[in-house]
Amino acid sequence: MLPKKLQKWDTIWVIVPSGQCTPEKYKEVLLFIEYMESIWLFVKLADDFLKHDIFQTSWWTPTQRADDFNSMVKNPDISVIWCLQWWETVNEILDLIDYEALKSSPKIIIGKSDIDVLHNAIYRKTWLICFHGPDSKIGAIWEMELEYTQEWFQKRFFKGETDIAISDNSERYSLKSWQASWVLIGCNFVSILKLAWTEYFPDFSVNHIFFIETYKYQANALIARLQNLKMLGVFDNCVWVVIGSNYNFEEQVWKAEDIILNFLKNHDFPIMKTNEFGHYQPHAFLPIGAEVYMNTETSTLEILSDFIS
Repeated sequence: MLPKKLQKWDTIWVIVPSGQCTPEKYKEVLLFIEYMESIWLFVKLADDFLKHDIFQTSWWTPTQRADDFNSMVKNPDISVIWCLQWWETVNEILDLIDYEALKSSPKIIIGKSDIDVLHNAIYRKTWLICFHGPDSKIGAIWEMELEYTQEWFQKRFFKGETDIAISDNSERYSLKSWQASWVLIGCNFVSILKLAWTEYFPDFSVNHIFFIETYKYQANALIARLQNLKMLGVFDNCVWVVIGSNYNFEEQVWKAEDIILNFLKNHDFPIMKTNEFGHYQPHAFLPIGAEVYMNTETSTLEILSDFIS
């Protein structure tokens, strides 16, 4: 299933499915709104955008968060549902989402980190392509203020361009050489593990591309989570792996990609390192569920299948 391309004066609805919006973050959301209006898009927020639950961990209750999401899915005037990422609680709303409504009214859905839980659950239940992308904030090194991210937001969603271009600060290189194409699944692997042994876990029994990023991890925790993925069969039918940003990896000697490569040394699939997705990096807006081509010899990444209509 494909969402529609953006047109001038389409409307973005910013939601908070995983955490809450503090007054400090709200200022950054306002800067995000200002930028979107400069490129001819409307942005709307719930009237009670700064509310939180009794534990101050999430925006209201799971039911209220799911109702906000479902109402925007059914609203014909909303083109994009953009998730404000924070905390850990998006999995509370998975059982409350109206997946049938999403099938009838597909939207562009954008977010990262814990929101990858939502992306993969939606794709598993509806086959709607969702997008690993930046927070709906600008300021304090958020990704949406970067020139590359702004450029590719417009190219991806207004024009449907398929290239996954190398950003200026990225060093794209191959850890194992080859070329291949298949369906793209994944991203923040710690978040995806919240779906393990549930009906929402991605179908890794079919051939797939696995793309991963990490956030503030140490070597022992990284190895443990990779082992979790291995026991779940994630690498059994993997065609290739793309490693994105590993923000603030707390090792002085080894990089996260060194540990991942060593862990996967007995697998034959190609592995590429790039920096066009993850935390505090330029974002290429990767379509979860689309077919993507990789050529490690030329450091090429390109979307092959339709991802927007």
